[in-house]
Amino acid sequence: MKKIFMAGIIASLLFSASASAEKLDDNVPLGQEIGSFWVAAVSDSEKYVVNSERDIIGGPFVYVSDYGGFVYASNPDGSYVLFDLDGSILCETPASDSIIYPENGIYAVMRGVSDGGDYDLCTAFEIYDYTTGEKLCTLDRPVLYYLEQQTDKMVIENDEGKLAFINKYGELQSDYVYDEVKKRFNPDYMPYPKAYAIVVQDGVEKYIDWDLNEIDLDNYNGQPFITNCSYPVNEHNEKNTDYYIMESGDKTGLYDIAEDKYVIPLQNEFEIIGVMDNTYVYIQNDIGDGINNAGMLDMDGNLIIPLEYSYLDHLGGDAFRYEKSIGSDENGIFRMEYGIIKNGRVVFAGDKYVQDILGDGLIVLFYPDPDESYEYAHNYTDYIYEIVNYAGHNMTNDTYTAYDYTDGVLYTSHAYHSDEPPTEPVDISRDFAVIDLNGKYLDFDGVIRDDRTLVPVREIVEGLGGTVEWNGSERSVRAVIDGRTIDLTIDSAVMTVDGTDNELDVPAQIINEKTMIPLRAVSEAVGASVDWDGSIRCVYINKDM
Repeated sequence: MKKIFMAGIIASLLFSASASAEKLDDNVPLGQEIGSFWVAAVSDSEKYVVNSERDIIGGPFVYVSDYGGFVYASNPDGSYVLFDLDGSILCETPASDSIIYPENGIYAVMRGVSDGGDYDLCTAFEIYDYTTGEKLCTLDRPVLYYLEQQTDKMVIENDEGKLAFINKYGELQSDYVYDEVKKRFNPDYMPYPKAYAIVVQDGVEKYIDWDLNEIDLDNYNGQPFITNCSYPVNEHNEKNTDYYIMESGDKTGLYDIAEDKYVIPLQNEFEIIGVMDNTYVYIQNDIGDGINNAGMLDMDGNLIIPLEYSYLDHLGGDAFRYEKSIGSDENGIFRMEYGIIKNGRVVFAGDKYVQDILGDGLIVLFYPDPDESYEYAHNYTDYIYEIVNYAGHNMTNDTYTAYDYTDGVLYTSHAYHSDEPPTEPVDISRDFAVIDLNGKYLDFDGVIRDDRTLVPVREIVEGLGGTVEWNGSERSVRAVIDGRTIDLTIDSAVMTVDGTDNELDVPAQIINEKTMIPLRAVSEAVGASVDWDGSIRCVYINKDM
């Protein structure tokens, strides 16, 4: 009875969709969007193409796909329909044929390729004018690299495996003299001269121009011949139209369009990829097997981030997120390092992906949940977040399945198996400072009091290579570092160094049952330099050990 009832519903929907051939029933949901149209599935094998008003453009189809922005559909008998962008039918073929969607003002039909679209089975290759639908030519074999070609520079192969150029009318533009067409260049950037392609002829690699003449790259009116130029990307992976990446053979350079001069001269040590914030130049070099290493230049061509990273992402200002391969561990497991570079210096590194930088010296790490069993469907238990500072210390002593950072307030959630887990505010102290001694973060953080950093006395003194004694009855500390004796008393604003009193901005004090002393005063008393970076809340100490 249930099957009969469901069949009745489907029949009703089909009637409303197909009997009038006008409107799709409101109960049928709209699925995939393709251009100005939607795919609506009445059942798994009954699909319709509709517009925004739910007017039926075509159907029922067995399947519908997005084919280069065009709607491509298969009828129940296996035949195909390619719709134009306005919803009219551009081309229909039987099941034995295959349609290639429009590109550069033409489209094509391959006859006799029903077995998986195999080019080798093609009995005829027909090229049509996209605007008029006029058949321009019929070839006895397919055009190679069809969708990449300008209409008068397509490639065809003869029975001996030699290549020639043809136009859209099937007319030869060259003899069958090429062994390979390795690369075709963008013809749209003028007025710079460019090669059209790199070809291999009689085993020799050559550059040819648009008229298929061979080019001498090093002897073009006394200037390098520009084989291609293109726009670099910016930090949003969009075209940066202030510059051109100029190519001359295997050399690349960066050209300032407004200033009409090279920013980075033509060279072949690296490939130029992008210009970030019009301040940094993203570069790569090929280290083999299709693998590139990334680095960064300033606009004067100085290398500020070496070419040793798998990936770089500009975070704004002088900050970059990176990924770096560090090889395999003792178990043969491939390892990656993730981190942050600021002002040319690695300020954070770890084996967990850097998901976000919150400000206030806080970082979000993102990694697979080691405790998840994966025994049933879930959403937020695949991965968890950890809130750390730049020294990698967990700032909440916990991990989370979701987080939000709004107006300086951190909201986190432990909710599992939910698409929208509830979040609760977490109170994170902003009075911390991470401590970097001679390029290495220490295992403890300092505490900010009255704009001064206080640190645990024993940890910092021993970190500086000294020894410490605590006098409980007098509540005083004596530290000996490099032969210098430093005396401090809790709650006293005086520090004595080798018998000489020095005024302190902040006294030594007890915080969370730890004796805390002023870091800068003690460090500088023994000849260490101290610098503060507020953007990552880090105190840098440099001292000869």
